[in-house]
Amino acid sequence: MSPPMISKAAARYTGAGGKEHCSLCRHFSPRRGGRCARVLGDISPMGWCRLFSREMRGLVADASSFNGGGGGPSLGLDFMVPGVLDPRLVFTRASTGTYFNSAGVMQTAAVNTPRWDYDPATLQLRGLLLEEARTNVLLNSATLSTQSVAVTAQAYRLSFYGTGTITKSGAATGALAGTGVGQRVSQTFTPTAGSLTLTVAGTVSNAQIEAGAFPTSYIPTTSAAVTRAADSCTIPIGSWFNPSAFSLAIEHYWTNVTTTPLIGVSDNAFAENTCYLSELYMNKIGTGQGLAVSNMNNTIGAVNKQCGTFSTTQLKSMTNANLSGVVPWNATMVAPSGAQRLAIGEAPWGPGSGAFNGHARVARVWPRVLTDAEMQTVTTL
Repeated sequence: MSPPMISKAAARYTGAGGKEHCSLCRHFSPRRGGRCARVLGDISPMGWCRLFSREMRGLVADASSFNGGGGGPSLGLDFMVPGVLDPRLVFTRASTGTYFNSAGVMQTAAVNTPRWDYDPATLQLRGLLLEEARTNVLLNSATLSTQSVAVTAQAYRLSFYGTGTITKSGAATGALAGTGVGQRVSQTFTPTAGSLTLTVAGTVSNAQIEAGAFPTSYIPTTSAAVTRAADSCTIPIGSWFNPSAFSLAIEHYWTNVTTTPLIGVSDNAFAENTCYLSELYMNKIGTGQGLAVSNMNNTIGAVNKQCGTFSTTQLKSMTNANLSGVVPWNATMVAPSGAQRLAIGEAPWGPGSGAFNGHARVARVWPRVLTDAEMQTVTTL
């Protein structure tokens, strides 16, 4: 459940917050003079209260740095308040999806409902879960019994919970042993095309075989295979976007190795109006395509912070406070002035075309190119 809203008096709100003002807080959304996820009433971006979140300090510097001559972010999206999405965001998923709640218990979210996912071991909020479409080909997955399934010659991921063992034969061989009640184990295997037989011994529950090199959230099945649709999280381009010069920043919990964009702008084509930041690079598609390549400083299973900048003459990319690339061009890149949307955790040129299979935590857009020092502040963990 979302935390209760409180009055300005209870929050000790003041309209003059100094350096720790509301526009730098993760609870604040600049809309109609200001909206806070925790405090009732209209909130000034220059205000302050006792609920100010210092977590944002890694994404935005203090007032003197970001709200002086350069100017602060024009768009701020906070995904770390469960149950609350910026009303401008368009979120879809054409199926149900599972996640872990704050007590570490697996839950099922309805169609088109966001999933705020917690680490089932530490009970820490990881963020808004965004995944690509996957299909569980096993039947009666909750209480799996010995069965055969048809597979093709590609990478699959087998996973389950419990203390039992699943042994593969036929199109692939080998075994996967459970490690405990409530603990998930998984392995990647590549079968030959044909029939794969799974022999089950002991306690095995919530089993899954999905095409892919890493496991995604559990997909329950009964008498037939089931597909979980892709998550899509986008926002229409607004006055906050400056196509000729902008900076993108995202804090995310990285779950699996993938090169799908983390945050980017586009229209309906992989062309001039596409520019995005992935785990690997800041990339501008089209005339004079630019690519600022990172050195892969991301850590799997941990929080990471990335920033990328665009101008028609230069791209920059930085991950976790390490400058990963500055790649100049001679005014040959075309500004994405026809971009229609900003996408979070998916390919922006086609909503639902591929989520990054991780957790979005905070996203920011600036209508200018951040300096290297600002990028370092933005991406410091």
